[in-house]
Amino acid sequence: MPEFGRYKKRPRPESVAAFKRALAAHSAVDGVEDVNDHVLIIRRTGNRPNLRTYITNVYTLGGADIDEILAEDDDTNLIVSFSAWSNYTSDAKGQALARGVGLFKFGEALGAIHYVGSRFLNYTPRDTGERRRQRAG
Repeated sequence: MPEFGRYKKRPRPESVAAFKRALAAHSAVDGVEDVNDHVLIIRRTGNRPNLRTYITNVYTLGGADIDEILAEDDDTNLIVSFSAWSNYTSDAKGQALARGVGLFKFGEALGAIHYVGSRFLNYTPRDTGERRRQRAG
């Protein structure tokens, strides 16, 4: 059955389920609350503040998308692009950073969740290939 663009922005249910499974097993996560189709509250362990998380399926997030998301939900402090083939522009990343919002792909977000403040906002996953070369060398 055709989707008629249903998942152009809205995250696919199977992607949401996979993200929730990953969060349930995450050492820095105490729980997850659903707010609506796009928003989750990630309750973190320790003294880490909760993350109001906007999840999206936009193919390439740009600056206008960041503006649209934050206009829709201005309490957002984490935006996660779900699709494995999706990405975000450097403009979008810069706009999110300037507004104190973390912008990450699915896997990046799982690493960033460990951190707070600028370490959260500026989180960059290590290159696993480079780590393997360093261990072998």
